[in-house]
Amino acid sequence: MKFCKLKNGSTVPQPVVITSMISLKSLANSKDFNDILALYELGKKAQDPKHEIFSSKQAKVLKDLALMQHDDSLHDVVKDIAQSAISFEGEIPVLGNPVTEIF
Repeated sequence: MKFCKLKNGSTVPQPVVITSMISLKSLANSKDFNDILALYELGKKAQDPKHEIFSSKQAKVLKDLALMQHDDSLHDVVKDIAQSAISFEGEIPVLGNPVTEIF
């Protein structure tokens, strides 16, 4: 199995990065405002575990995509991928490549 070194320095199995990025890209490319807001909330939650999700709609979106756990926490791997993939231009979430190296 291959692994990915992420921008935040963590190492994650490549299949986990691929599947997580599929979900993140679906949010980033959505026309639904709740999906875009869910991406924003995920990025903020990854930066600060104490961040409260704005609405139950965004929490449901993230839970349905298995990006957030039922207790509203993030699994460490999802947190690492989100920290590495989601940046902000002001308050606008921008999705990028989280990987710096594959080995």
